[in-house]
Amino acid sequence: MEGTNKTTLTGDNDARSLQLPFPLTFYGTTYRYALHEVDGFLTFVNAGYPQPPKQIPSPNRPNAAVYAFWDDFVVDDQAGVWTGADGVAPNRRYIVEWRNVTLKSVPGSRLSAELVFGENGVILLQYRGLDQAAERCATAPVGIENPEGTSAVVWSDHQDRLSDSAAVRLHVPGTAIARGLITDANTGTPFSDAVLSATAGGRTATTRSDYEGRYQLEIPATDARVTVSAPGYATDTLTPAPAPEHGAVTADLAIRSPILEPPPGTLEITVPAGRKTSASAPIRNTGTSAGWFSAAWEVDGGSTPPRPGTTGALRSWDPEASGVEDGYGVAELAGDVWVSVPSKHELVRLTPDGIVRSRTTLPDTENPSDLAVVGDRLCYVTESTPAGGTVIHCVRPLTGEVVPHLTTAPQVVGGPSGLAHNPRADVFHLPSARTATSGSTWRRATTSVAAAGSRRSTRPTAGTGAPLPRPRSRVRSTRPASRPTRRATSGCTPTRRSCARPRGRARRTSACSRRGSRCTRTCRGSPSSRRPPPSRRG
Repeated sequence: MEGTNKTTLTGDNDARSLQLPFPLTFYGTTYRYALHEVDGFLTFVNAGYPQPPKQIPSPNRPNAAVYAFWDDFVVDDQAGVWTGADGVAPNRRYIVEWRNVTLKSVPGSRLSAELVFGENGVILLQYRGLDQAAERCATAPVGIENPEGTSAVVWSDHQDRLSDSAAVRLHVPGTAIARGLITDANTGTPFSDAVLSATAGGRTATTRSDYEGRYQLEIPATDARVTVSAPGYATDTLTPAPAPEHGAVTADLAIRSPILEPPPGTLEITVPAGRKTSASAPIRNTGTSAGWFSAAWEVDGGSTPPRPGTTGALRSWDPEASGVEDGYGVAELAGDVWVSVPSKHELVRLTPDGIVRSRTTLPDTENPSDLAVVGDRLCYVTESTPAGGTVIHCVRPLTGEVVPHLTTAPQVVGGPSGLAHNPRADVFHLPSARTATSGSTWRRATTSVAAAGSRRSTRPTAGTGAPLPRPRSRVRSTRPASRPTRRATSGCTPTRRSCARPRGRARRTSACSRRGSRCTRTCRGSPSSRRPPPSRRG
């Protein structure tokens, strides 16, 4: 038999990785590619840059190799490396032939060496044109070596042993080849990457199913037991039928796994602070093997909440790590944490530990910022202008229902930050744009607005369309503890002048102020001590 396809291997230091026409099992491992070397051997792993010849076995590369005639060959124009295949499955053979090559150490020499690898694992080595000692392997090893380089079968170790009339047959006694298809018992589809192992010839052979679910494994010819396993699947035992030595047997297997389905709905657990509780739920198995799952576990309620007047964080977590980007305001409602995202017109519902439960998208006209809790609603400032005052909307976050809640009187301006609500007084607190001084420091004034509304030009309506009740309180603005320094205003210069005083009384002072379009002077003191302003003559 001869090779039929000439490869592109040339020279004296060339190699090609070629796909095999069918899987080959070697030392218990099945391969689909092999590295073909000019220097008379074939390896199933990376050969590196070997310098022939070497002693085998050896941990130095190459390993996992068949050495038909490992010497320094030269492939010139009269030579070539050929491959081919013949036979019918499961008895096919793969052929590699080094035809009419030259020994670099013996100029003018010519020989041919052939490797025939059977689908059943049997290896045949044949030769032609061996006319002198060097050509009969006096300077080269012949044999096979395992992938670790720790074991080898050596036919010739630099000995004059080869001839044209003899072939070398290498095999593992008492073994056969098992091949078949692995499928998923739940779906019936091919299953890839299942691990199959069997003990044959005193060693354990292992392989994996490919992307089509197919496998090939060396097994004992009789009484074979193949273990099949995969993560999440039950470990099964495959029992192939007895086969003749170096024969092949087909054995398929559907691997089983559980399919665990939780109960419908959501299981919610309320844990009192500082305590622990547990809950359980039934799990239904619709798969093909037994399975288990811990459906009850302990949930820690955390530490006891701080008493009024104390400080400290109840929980701390990164909103972005929880999947909430561009978060703005935060509020607690009915045991959940709500975070506003103005850029997305969104309210995000989280657990106290920072796990997102749901998201509520509001209309594009709503930009929720800082949040204040009013009953079952979350309120926020949606608009604030001097002319129109501050507009506060409230939303039921689970449904997204937006209700206009309150509009203040004009000139009551509050930004989107810092909104708060006092449920006892039913009053909103918001920062105003006005500032005042206290000594040498500046501070921002705050404004309190009755939740029912304030003096305003228009009265908003509730969600039903009914007018809200008339406001019960006025807009109040906090003032600084000390009066600010008196400043000049356009058209009126502040002065201090003396006023007439009755006999026996202390002198009073006057101050200039602007009233309408006139600058007038007013005396401070009792009405009886004040002097009227002088009349103006034309």
